[in-house]
Amino acid sequence: MPFESRLKNIVEIINECFVLFQIYHLICFTDLVQDPEMRNWIGFSAIFFQCLSLAFNFGLSAFFSIKSVYKYLFGKYRQFKEEQGIRHPVFETPEEKKAAQEKIDAYREQQKMKYHNELVEEEKKEEAKLNHSQILGHSLQVIEEEN
Repeated sequence: MPFESRLKNIVEIINECFVLFQIYHLICFTDLVQDPEMRNWIGFSAIFFQCLSLAFNFGLSAFFSIKSVYKYLFGKYRQFKEEQGIRHPVFETPEEKKAAQEKIDAYREQQKMKYHNELVEEEKKEEAKLNHSQILGHSLQVIEEEN
């Protein structure tokens, strides 16, 4: 067999069959077939087999392209999880799963605290603005009373 993998050999044999069918159609366009209507139908048949060949090869290319993209993205996902210290759930032991959940919980708690601190800071700023406007308003009242 010319290729190392069985799938590549099967694809090659199928493509060779498509070429063989196309050559048989070309033979029918010679003086072997005299009837013009029959040649017309043979032409439709040739177009059909050519479209079938194209669909087969494009479908195969699309399948393997999608498969390689999936493998690439899954590899990146696994690499990201390993960098975070979290393994994919399929490969985790119960201890690792518990440790991973603790890391996730700690990260969520950290985010909650960060959000809470931001809210507290905003409230303090608003309160400071309110106090400043009250002081300013009180100062304006004192000035008006003196006048």
